[in-house]
Amino acid sequence: MTAIAPRLYVDSADTDRVARLLSAGVVHGVTTNPTILERGGRTAGEIPDLYARWVEEGAREVFFQTWGW
Repeated sequence: MTAIAPRLYVDSADTDRVARLLSAGVVHGVTTNPTILERGGRTAGEIPDLYARWVEEGAREVFFQTWGW
């Protein structure tokens, strides 16, 4: 039987905290949602830059929860 390793994700919009966890190899990726973005002082317009930054810092998967008007 093959063991399946869990994938851990940081649920945040705090770029400094995310960078530390990614560089330490503690998490597989990043996930966030509209509430977390707002609490982190981020906007939906920053999503492309956040994605690029986190992938460059080592995230293997990045998820953004969407919302409508």
